Amino acid sequence: GGLREWNADPRRPTPGGEAIVTVGDRFAAALADQVARGVGRTVVVVSHAMAIRSGVGWAFGMPPELWGSLRVLPASVTILRLWADGGRELVTLSTPSSR
Repeated sequence: GGLREWNADPRRPTPGGEAIVTVGDRFAAALADQVARGVGRTVVVVSHAMAIRSGVGWAFGMPPELWGSLRVLPASVTILRLWADGGRELVTLSTPSSR
């Protein structure tokens, strides 16, 4: 019943959970920390769809109200490249993994 409202209002927490902006703040801090540790390496992050949506949305400056519109399939692969100079590249979003 509340899924549409939760996707539309990024400040609305799930029952017993957190709001997507809170997830986005934590995910953005983790991504920024990884960039600060140095580039030219591969970092693998395994997470839930909403966290991945928030990370991609943050990386491209999307308002949190639009993060819910990014669709991330279960067990899919998203490749996001971040550079120390602020450059960002979304290589793939939600590509199904091989099974």
